[in-house]
Amino acid sequence: MRADPELSNLIAETIDAGLLKPGTRAIEVALLVATDGQRNLSVADRLVWESAVLPILSKPIETQIAVRALEKRALRSSRKLLGALGIPVDDERLAKNLSGGGGTAAFARSSH
Repeated sequence: MRADPELSNLIAETIDAGLLKPGTRAIEVALLVATDGQRNLSVADRLVWESAVLPILSKPIETQIAVRALEKRALRSSRKLLGALGIPVDDERLAKNLSGGGGTAAFARSSH
């Protein structure tokens, strides 16, 4: 079975917008679906499709792009503020904190 052209276009737009990270299994599965359709997905691929790709495809792309831009801006502002205060920053922990995980202590690098 050939891929659904509308779904293929949506996947392409999602990838172009940077909503699926390059080099991840999610983008690989999305590209499989875009070219070959869903019918031939393995059980493992279907799990990735349903857990990692569909949640992204189901939300309006414009909204996700706006949210991602706000998250990046918040990350940059937080990094500048903490740097100005002389607090070393762990970018990965800071990004996790800004996206809803971790507590205030997650901003600073562990000095242990």
